[in-house]
Amino acid sequence: RRESEDHQSLEHHEMTCDYDKSATILYELLEASSWDEAIRRCRDNPDEARTWIVRKDKSMNIRWKLLPLHASIIFQAPTSVASSILDAYRLAARRQDDQGMLPLHLAFRHKQEDEDLLD
Repeated sequence: RRESEDHQSLEHHEMTCDYDKSATILYELLEASSWDEAIRRCRDNPDEARTWIVRKDKSMNIRWKLLPLHASIIFQAPTSVASSILDAYRLAARRQDDQGMLPLHLAFRHKQEDEDLLD
């Protein structure tokens, strides 16, 4: 029961933006591999760490949905980037993307070389 309450409170604090219309600056920096700027952006705008980025197809069905933590792993960002995202939104580690993947699952799938992230 407690986990369900936690899940509901998480949803109230998270935001969503459309990748094709208004991706967050943090996401754009991650996509561009601008790691130092992403760390600064995360520190100065922590709300972006809890903003879901969603991409839809022409029928408005979700193609993909992820948080910046998921994106940092997919884009193989240094551990310092993932750490800064976790500092801003620690619960991101427990959130599943549209495929039901936790960030930890993605780290293994994308063969994260930095073992610190997997610890």
